[in-house]
Amino acid sequence: MRHSFVYGLGFVGTSALALLLTPLYTRFIAPDGYGRLRLVGITLQLVSIAASLGLVESLFRFFYQQADRAEARALTSTIFVSLVVSLALFALPLFALAGPLAALVLDDAAFAGYFRIAAATLVVSGLTAFVMALLRIEERSGWYVALSIAQIGGALSLNIFFVVVLAAGVEGVLWATLAANVFAFVLAAPYLARRIAPTFDRRLFAEALSFGGPLVPASLAAYLISSSSLYFLRAFSTFDETGVFSLALQFGSAISILVVTPFDMTWSPMKYKLAQEPGAGTVYGNVLVYFALVVLWSVIGLAALIDDAMVIAIDARYRSAALYIGAIGLCHALFGVYRIVSLGLDLAKKTSRRAAIIVFSLAVNLGLNFLLAPPFGAWGAVAALAGAYLTMTVAAYLAAQKVYPVPYPLRRLIAPIAAAGVHYGLARLVETGSPVGNLGLRTAIVLLYPATLWVLGVFTPPERRQIAAFVTALAAGRRGGRA
Repeated sequence: MRHSFVYGLGFVGTSALALLLTPLYTRFIAPDGYGRLRLVGITLQLVSIAASLGLVESLFRFFYQQADRAEARALTSTIFVSLVVSLALFALPLFALAGPLAALVLDDAAFAGYFRIAAATLVVSGLTAFVMALLRIEERSGWYVALSIAQIGGALSLNIFFVVVLAAGVEGVLWATLAANVFAFVLAAPYLARRIAPTFDRRLFAEALSFGGPLVPASLAAYLISSSSLYFLRAFSTFDETGVFSLALQFGSAISILVVTPFDMTWSPMKYKLAQEPGAGTVYGNVLVYFALVVLWSVIGLAALIDDAMVIAIDARYRSAALYIGAIGLCHALFGVYRIVSLGLDLAKKTSRRAAIIVFSLAVNLGLNFLLAPPFGAWGAVAALAGAYLTMTVAAYLAAQKVYPVPYPLRRLIAPIAAAGVHYGLARLVETGSPVGNLGLRTAIVLLYPATLWVLGVFTPPERRQIAAFVTALAAGRRGGRA
């Protein structure tokens, strides 16, 4: 929890930048331009996943198995060298084919400059992500947050400069993203230089690629599941509707940004360490319960508050996006559950099965998008997203239980799910006639969710004692601070 909170601060500072800048974008970029921006970003992310070759996941998997610091450095250096070469090999054709790619994705080769900037961003952001991963492995959460804060500060300033001052629109956002990544990597270069050497170990590379390689199609499929709907809307609708739904996807992803990803950033390396401990299965089961409580709380908060928040902060051209945001957030919560229940496949080194599950779920997503997006538009895209994540979670749970059974206490989730529905329903009944008044009352209803769980007896006696001790210590600390 401690590391998840710290990494969450860092991740919110970088990946949540788009959320923080959304009010700015909606006022200076029209919906059709925002739709093009998101399509460029999605395409860049897909290329980035392919170029990474799953090497960062391999670093998590094998770093702790190295006998000493020298072997750990050899592994780190080998993966870094491999990543540099791979990123360059993917960036060159992206730059060279920017014109045809812009015609295919954005309907106009005149937007080729967008993809040329994206090609440069691919290399720099990939290397910055490697440094961030290394900081997580070494549990240097303070340095991680410091670097993240520097990156977001630079990105925020640059976005204001390019979008507001220069009125550079979509291209300004892309330039600001590139410059912010360059700034972060330059700051991280001294730390990186002390941990790598100009060496390459073929055996370590082969081992890393054999583990991480199968994860690439899985990662591509997982990202396409969350984003492919924009390609369908772009094909069957207008760029304006694509831009509005892009905003809905952006806000719905707040569940991933604020909860799922910060948790997973700690969980990814930690689940391998816990596997060596006695009673690991019980810990894994409890982790699912605790995660579910937090993510349900977050989803009802997002769904209950987003309408009024958008009235206050977002340009009127985009406000219809609020219709879909709660449902999209719930889909991201389901993906977080998948990340937990699939751990048995990783522990048993059955990553190819996980890849197969995600690819199959992508097929479900694409099929549902093809069937539902033309007649139902954005709601069809939401249904396709939900169907894919439900398929993925159930299939991963069943497959993982066969190779690494975990005693998940699923019955403990019934009351929290029911309570979440009640709190959401009560919050939606509030109507004061003022968005500010609505936000105040609805926030109070959302904040009472943990108290409802306490009354319902969701927490076990040992957990209740720990929570009470924590609250008592927190209150004592505040009294001491005032004294």
